[in-house]
Amino acid sequence: MRPMRWLSACLVLLAVAAPAAAQSDEDLREAQRQFEAGRVLFDDGDWEGAAGRFERAWALSRQPDLLYNLYVAYERAGELPLAAERLRAYIDAAPDSPERSTLERRLSHLEQRIRESDERDEVVAPEEPSPSEEDGGSAATAGWVVAGAGVAAAIGGTALLAVASGDASEVDDAPSGSRWRDVSDAYERSGTFSTVGAVLLGVGVAAAAVGLSVVLLSSGSSEDRAELRVILRPDGIAVGGAL
Repeated sequence: MRPMRWLSACLVLLAVAAPAAAQSDEDLREAQRQFEAGRVLFDDGDWEGAAGRFERAWALSRQPDLLYNLYVAYERAGELPLAAERLRAYIDAAPDSPERSTLERRLSHLEQRIRESDERDEVVAPEEPSPSEEDGGSAATAGWVVAGAGVAAAIGGTALLAVASGDASEVDDAPSGSRWRDVSDAYERSGTFSTVGAVLLGVGVAAAAVGLSVVLLSSGSSEDRAELRVILRPDGIAVGGAL
């Protein structure tokens, strides 16, 4: 692990030359305190906290070497754009540094990492579904639910009609001379089940037709999707549309 450049000596020298640098003694003392606090946080692995302290020290002292500390702290924290910005500023502030070529290679490598990260984010980013696709999916789901309920109702109606037919046959085939009380229950069931079964069968077939129509019509695009109209009439349900 490369050691950070601890700058307490530089800050002490700046404090001595404060009037020439237009910096107050209090500013430089506070910069020293911020730097020391940042060093403790860095040693504890709190890279973001250390960077915040170094930023305050930099704002107060404008000591160029603090920019290098900021680069290291931001890189450790995973803030690569900020790390590149601070390293670039350090290179510009120290053009005669003997390490300039090494620092420029680090900056180039860091910028490459940033570009690769941006490219990965673009590849992974999910495509947002359009409102028409969401509406179509919801309509199709509702259509299947209606169709399923219609089929269930039609099956129930068919079963009741079968029971009604059996009761009617029992009444018709009763032996001559049978008492009314012996066939009255079958007669009453026949009428009730016949009526209810016919209603369920009709409603179920209509609901299934409507549901399947909704599913088919919602499968197209928003521009090509047909319009469906359901009209309630005294004699039943009318389904119409424009394809």
